[in-house]
Amino acid sequence: MRTATIPIILTMLIWLGDGLITSTCSKYQIIKYTIFPHLNLAQYIKGNDLMLKGNTIGFSCAVLLISFVVVEICTYIVFTKRDI
Repeated sequence: MRTATIPIILTMLIWLGDGLITSTCSKYQIIKYTIFPHLNLAQYIKGNDLMLKGNTIGFSCAVLLISFVVVEICTYIVFTKRDI
């Protein structure tokens, strides 16, 4: 049970702090390609200010899809090595 606590807490902290991470690192171009500013797709529907200027819903969906595929591949590799 203890081994699952750290990843769960770390994931929750990253998820809750994604706005802070995005606003702090917005001066760097690399933040545009991370998952943090793309987690809230409602910003495109409501017409509110975007977290990063110049992003489109298509670009955000592409970043989310690529992130999902990378995580799934990593998960598959780790769990097949562990024979779970």
